[in-house]
Amino acid sequence: SHKSEFSEKWRVAMGVLAGGRCSQLLLLGLLVLAVPLFVEAQDEEPAEGFGCPMEVTVPWTYAEEVKVDLSESVKFDDVANPLALSTICTCPAATDDGAMSTVCTCEGPKEDDCDTYAHMMAVVMLTAEKFFGVFMHMSELEDKYHIQNISFFVVLGTILGWIGFIMILYSEIKAVLIVRERDERDRLLHGNYLKRNESKMKEMNAQEEAMLVPRPYLTMVGAVLLWLGFLVQLLPFCNILALIFPGLEFFKGMCWLFVILFTLVIGAASVLLLVGLIWSCTRGWAALVLVTLGLLGELLVFGGILPIILWLVLSVAILYLYFKWAPDYFEETEGDRREWLQDLGNWYQMSTSVDDWMVAASQQGQSMGNEGLGIVKAVPGGSNVIEAVAPSSSSPSSTGSSGSLDPPSGGI
Repeated sequence: SHKSEFSEKWRVAMGVLAGGRCSQLLLLGLLVLAVPLFVEAQDEEPAEGFGCPMEVTVPWTYAEEVKVDLSESVKFDDVANPLALSTICTCPAATDDGAMSTVCTCEGPKEDDCDTYAHMMAVVMLTAEKFFGVFMHMSELEDKYHIQNISFFVVLGTILGWIGFIMILYSEIKAVLIVRERDERDRLLHGNYLKRNESKMKEMNAQEEAMLVPRPYLTMVGAVLLWLGFLVQLLPFCNILALIFPGLEFFKGMCWLFVILFTLVIGAASVLLLVGLIWSCTRGWAALVLVTLGLLGELLVFGGILPIILWLVLSVAILYLYFKWAPDYFEETEGDRREWLQDLGNWYQMSTSVDDWMVAASQQGQSMGNEGLGIVKAVPGGSNVIEAVAPSSSSPSSTGSSGSLDPPSGGI
């Protein structure tokens, strides 16, 4: 009868939880964490009776005293006390003796507040309080920090982030296509499959370099927009984030500074990771450096202020050594750089001259126009439409859909 009563309570409680607003994935995660603890704690026989106390041992400690009321730990608008328990568990703060576990005392006014079902739910909710405490108290934090109306910031941040992401993709993929075409041309020349024509080579290289002029502006502006997207989305949650990452005591009382630095590191690491992945098929060694730094930044950002500073210093040093110092050193001492020292071109250095900005903007507009014409021509009947609208635009041209030039026949 005791087991059947427990099963019935457990079935009702799980039905209420699954039908409420709680995330089912979060609930499943809590059960996976708590069930082994509950099985281990079965050696402790909970007492029975009015106001019965019972002890629940959890394999972690709390910085401050924690009190969990099972009657209020899960709340729904239309259901009062969904767990059907009045048990209150109190866990003392960690002491200086180096203990690795905590013995919590639970008691309640009803006879079944200390039975097997109550014991298991106590383990579940104490686990939730330890690892998901911020989310368990989200309703209180919403009222305290006024974060109910944040849809505008989330939508705006998402739009900015996606615009930045697409700009980086467009800029770097276009550069990869130009470099791969140049590599293939060099391979054909070295294999004597094509006849070298210096004048045409200079012309093609000049036009390719012109198409790469807007690249650093697009990539860096995209990186800034990506960071602003993260910042706008997370700034309304700055107090919540400070609670989720309590290891960053340095920012206590300055949540806005924490969010700015947090998003800067996330944004910079994301840009390095994205650029590295795009170039991985063309410049493997250089891409490996960027991807490694990007992944390292995404991981260390959760470690606190010291890992963040360490990553910033390490990233600047490695990028300078790999892309600047080592190539110059080997070119001066050996006449040529090593094979594993690969160049990605100029993807981050922007000019401070307004004239250069205008040139880059003009070149980007012309390039996008040519790319648009190439896309229209690729559609069946597109050439006829272009001829009807603008006959001069359909004149013979060597510019393809990617904006690069096809090698002319008869040698290059």
